[in-house]
Amino acid sequence: MTRLSFFHLPRELRDDIYVHYVTIDGGYVFNQDSGKLRPATPHAHPFALQRTCTRAASEMTGLALSCNTVTFSTVGNVRESAFRFEFMLHRFLDEVRRDFDDAARDEHNRFTLFSIPDSLRESIADKFPQFVPVLDAVDSQVLLYQAARPSTSILPYIAVEPSLRSEFCDFVVHQLAEASHTCIQDPGVYRLGLRDQTRSMEEWHIPSKEELDYMAKVLRSTVASVEAAYGTPVIELDGIWERNRFIYRFSAAAAAIQFLRRHPASRLHLRRIILDEDREAVAFPPRHGKGLVPFCLENPRLHIERRVNLWTNLFPVATRTGKDRGWLDRLQAFSPSEAPNNVRRRLRDINWAEGMYAYTMWDENRGIRPDYLSERLSEWILEAAVLPDTISLVFDGNPAPEQATEIFEKVVVQEAIWQDALEQCLARGVLPDINPVHSKKWWDWMINLPEQRGRVCEGFPHMIRELIRSSGRIRCNFPLGACWEAEVEQVIWANREWTNEDWRRTSSTRCNRDVWFPTRPPLPDFSVILGDDELPPASGDSTSFSGRGRQIERQLATSV
Repeated sequence: MTRLSFFHLPRELRDDIYVHYVTIDGGYVFNQDSGKLRPATPHAHPFALQRTCTRAASEMTGLALSCNTVTFSTVGNVRESAFRFEFMLHRFLDEVRRDFDDAARDEHNRFTLFSIPDSLRESIADKFPQFVPVLDAVDSQVLLYQAARPSTSILPYIAVEPSLRSEFCDFVVHQLAEASHTCIQDPGVYRLGLRDQTRSMEEWHIPSKEELDYMAKVLRSTVASVEAAYGTPVIELDGIWERNRFIYRFSAAAAAIQFLRRHPASRLHLRRIILDEDREAVAFPPRHGKGLVPFCLENPRLHIERRVNLWTNLFPVATRTGKDRGWLDRLQAFSPSEAPNNVRRRLRDINWAEGMYAYTMWDENRGIRPDYLSERLSEWILEAAVLPDTISLVFDGNPAPEQATEIFEKVVVQEAIWQDALEQCLARGVLPDINPVHSKKWWDWMINLPEQRGRVCEGFPHMIRELIRSSGRIRCNFPLGACWEAEVEQVIWANREWTNEDWRRTSSTRCNRDVWFPTRPPLPDFSVILGDDELPPASGDSTSFSGRGRQIERQLATSV
């Protein structure tokens, strides 16, 4: 009788056995320290069967990756590199905005593109057609802007994602730098690149120490403005790191992009990736989804789900103005002779005791301040909306979905309803007509209104209606509800006698600057969540934020 072996079984049955053998509860998780994938749950010999013989190895090639989800989280074990990249990326973008503004102003400080060569205008029309109608309209209006309102301030009124606006500015100044345009103050900056030395940095890149050192060398000439603004000499570009105690992280998307670039053969076997954006990350993380597009085009069977945790990511970012502002403000020199009232005001805005920047009047325990929640939320949605259908975005309300529902319905949904009501009033003629679009009157209205919180961004009501339906690839994992049409009509009817100025003024007074949402169990106090994003101060460290705060308090006490 012929001896039977495993390979006498039908291929379909062998494949079922292979799948059962390699499937792991929780799939694989990216290990930040080793840079490799590890099983989420213990698995004694995940590749033993594959290594038994050549035939098994051939039949099981890539099966472990295709059968299991691979999860990436934000990377926090390279804190200094993340901080340096964040700082230098902001310095580079400041340079881009300044030179773009200089190129788009005339001698009377009016915004116009008269000085941009015709050849560049043709390139803009070819590469960025979305911007042409608005720029042509601005040219015909020759709008007046003061230094406090640079020409780049018109870009938010172009209905595209923020990253595309940044790409547009970057493209323009690079072209002007290559043409040796007089508006370019430091042409060498635009030769900065992480790999090819010709283009700007990718926000989703995780640079090496050598790349960071090269960036620091190129950008050293741009630090003068930081030194002048904050009265603190920066001996080297990264010297301010010594007093910074925030934890900086690279995004989960950036970690996944780096891993996929390093493993070109393995990535073709992947079927599902989860990006757990569980913490605030550097370098404009909502934009990092664009770095995933090439891999989805290369592997159409790959599906990527990006999860943004509300409690440890979105809410902290919306509550404080951000780490980029926080560490800069702490560099400001406090003179002993400074007027006590001025010191009090500055201490009010800088919570030295906790080391976290927020306009909290020394009281972070009050909870989440949702003043900028809708703006931060809209950035994630705008960036995700232009990605392929195989990349989804989930706003994660765990472990307290009921509290997430409460905050979203009282803040985000209400702001969307009010913006919808405002736009309906304009469309129905309830408000005075400000047409035609892009007229001088239209620009005056649009430029002033967002500052008064009347509009979050173009299309915001539609975004939130889609979140409420929760049926698309951009969704919440907690319920949202609203009687949308009825509430919009109620707002319109109640305020039908308002003028444009009434809308502007009321939008300012009804915004959420003085509204706080304290966290409740199972969550800890919100101050504890914020505190997890900072290193504890060293004992007796007088340069730490808490030590510096006590020093200033003593100065203030003796001067009163």
